[in-house]
Amino acid sequence: MKLDVTAMRYITKKEFRVLTAVEMGMKNHQYVPTELISSISGLKHGGVYKLLGTLAKHKLVHHEQRGYDGYKITFLGYDFLALRALLKAGEVASVGHQVGVGKESDIFLCANEAGEQMVLKLHRLGRTSFRTIKNNRDYHGNRSHASWLYLSRLSAKREFDYMSALHTAGFPVPDPIANNRHCVVMSLIEGSPLSQVRVVDEPALLYERLLAMVVKFAEHGVIHGDFNEFNIMITADESDIVVIDFPQIVSTNHPDAEMYFDRDVHGVVRFLRSKLKYEADVPPPDLADIVRVSDLDVAIQASGYNHEASELDQHHEAHGGAAASAVNGASSGNESDAAEPTTGSGEGQGESEYGNSDGDVDGDNRSSEVAPEVDAEAAEGAEQSGTRRRRRRRKKEYDPKKDTSAVRSRLKRQQRQKARFKRRNRVKNRSAIEDRRAAKERW
Repeated sequence: MKLDVTAMRYITKKEFRVLTAVEMGMKNHQYVPTELISSISGLKHGGVYKLLGTLAKHKLVHHEQRGYDGYKITFLGYDFLALRALLKAGEVASVGHQVGVGKESDIFLCANEAGEQMVLKLHRLGRTSFRTIKNNRDYHGNRSHASWLYLSRLSAKREFDYMSALHTAGFPVPDPIANNRHCVVMSLIEGSPLSQVRVVDEPALLYERLLAMVVKFAEHGVIHGDFNEFNIMITADESDIVVIDFPQIVSTNHPDAEMYFDRDVHGVVRFLRSKLKYEADVPPPDLADIVRVSDLDVAIQASGYNHEASELDQHHEAHGGAAASAVNGASSGNESDAAEPTTGSGEGQGESEYGNSDGDVDGDNRSSEVAPEVDAEAAEGAEQSGTRRRRRRRKKEYDPKKDTSAVRSRLKRQQRQKARFKRRNRVKNRSAIEDRRAAKERW
C-alpha cells in the first residue's frame, strides 16, 4: 500500500478523534457501528457522519453496510495514527521515500527533528503472498480469529522487543529507537543487503563470520530462523555485518530447533557456493555441540522457550501428583484428627458424650436409635423445602416465549382457529351461492 502523508496535514483533530474511535471499536467489531463511534468519540451523531465521510474520501476508513452502517480502519488510517503518535513524541519529524518492500512490511526513510536519517518499518501482514501467518508465526497465540491490523501490531512489538534485547546483548543489529502500533523506527545502516553483493575480497573470512554469528545466536539460546542473504546487511568496506528482520526467532528448546539451525547454516553455505563460488573445507557446526552461555530466549520469550519447562511440569503431574495428593491428604487428615477433640459440636461432641468407636459406653447411648429417625425427618424436610424452592423458582423464571412446548401448543391452537374460520367461511359462501341460485330460478 502506498503511503502518502501529504493528506495528513489536512486531517483535523476531530477527524483523528473519530479515527481513534474506529480503532478502539475494532477491538470487538469487524465493522464498527456509527452509534458506537459517536459514543466513543464523544461527538454528536450528525457530526460523526460528516467526519467519517471525510475520512472515507481520504481512504483512511472503509464503509460497509451489512444491516447497519459500519466502518473499519484501513492500513493507511493505521499509518496516520501511528505517525501522529510518533510525531507527538518527537521521534519522527518527516517521512521520505520508500527504500524497500517485503512480503510483510514496507521500509521508508525518515528523519527526526535534528535531521538524522532513520528507517521506518511498517508491518503489513495479510498480503496475498503471506497468507499462512497462522502456520508460520505464533503472534496470534491461541486466538481463532484476529485482524491483520492486530497481527501487524503484534509483529512490530515483537520485532522491537527482540531487537532491543539483541542490541543490549551486543549483537550487530540496528539501534531500536521507537515503536508505535505497527511501526518500528530504527537506525539507518549504511550498507547493502548481502543478496546484492556479487564479489567479496575474502569469502573465507565472510563464511567464518557468518557461521560464527549463527553459533553466537545459539550460545545465547536463540535461533534466527531466517538467516539468509536477504536479512544480512554488509557495509561497503566489508568490515561489518548487521542482522535484520527477526520475525522467526525461536528458542534452542523449540521442538524443531535443530531443523531451524540447520536451515540457517545451509542458507549461508548455499549462498557462498552459488553466488560467490566458494566451497568451504570446514564442516558446518552442529547444534548439539554448542554450549549455552545465557538464557536470552527466556528474556525475550522466544517461541518454544518454555518447552522443557512444560515437559517438566507434565512429568511432575504424572509422577508426583499421586504422592503430592497422598501427602496433602495425610496432612489434612492429621489436622482434622488433631482438631476433632477440641471441637464443641458435631461428631466429636457426640462421640465424647455417648461413647467411642469401640463401643465403650459412658452413659445412656441413644445415638444409634435416634440418629436414623432424625436423619430421615431432616432429609424429608429438606426435600420438601427444596421442592418448594424449585417450584417457586420455576414459577418466577417461567417465560412462555422460551417454553417450546407452550409455543407449539399455541401454534397448534392458532392453526385450529384458522381452519375453523375457513370452514365457517366456506359454509357461509355455500349458503349465499344457493340463495342466489334460488332467486334466479324464481325470476
